[in-house]
Amino acid sequence: MQWLKEYEKDFLRGNISQEELMSTLGSWLKDQVLDPNLFNPNFYEALTSIQEEKKRKGLIIRPAREDDLVYNLNRAFHKELGLKYNPRNPHLAPADCDVLEIDENERRVITGVMWSALEPAPEFRNQAYIDILFIEQRFRGKGFGKDLIDNLEARLPSRFEGISLYAPLSALIFYQNIGFIDSGHETSPTGTFANRTSLRLFKLYKPKA
Repeated sequence: MQWLKEYEKDFLRGNISQEELMSTLGSWLKDQVLDPNLFNPNFYEALTSIQEEKKRKGLIIRPAREDDLVYNLNRAFHKELGLKYNPRNPHLAPADCDVLEIDENERRVITGVMWSALEPAPEFRNQAYIDILFIEQRFRGKGFGKDLIDNLEARLPSRFEGISLYAPLSALIFYQNIGFIDSGHETSPTGTFANRTSLRLFKLYKPKA
């Protein structure tokens, strides 16, 4: 677990905050059993606090339903990027969407959505493609975006190489931090973001068996 010790050094030096740890490690931490003897007490407290936060929220990822009103988050996503929203886009139906919901104030709340498809075009052979990943502003920095990506990755067929997406420039650091590799391509040949130079193609490769 040497890689986690590197996070410990950065945390103790003040180079990374607990919120950033939550965003980067939250999905992995929630299922781990940590030995307090292996870590600095302050870092261990931060890790266990993140674990409790993830468990307390009652996080569930499930397919969207018609009554989830996911179009509202889709519209917010387009507005944030300055894109024109098309409610008739057949590729963005609830049937193709996963939602992440948590417990908040004794009710279930959808914090984010992800539209994805398997091999949607020839250039994405043996890959999943994320069309939209959007987390509501007030829920960002808690690892929910990575939770949705991890859930998709866990469902990939064994022959698949990984996941691709076109990321807005504002999200480049997020995708790099969770393992996506910048391909250097700056336009999207197909889909919602065709010919938009403000986006870059990123790929996440599955670990070799």
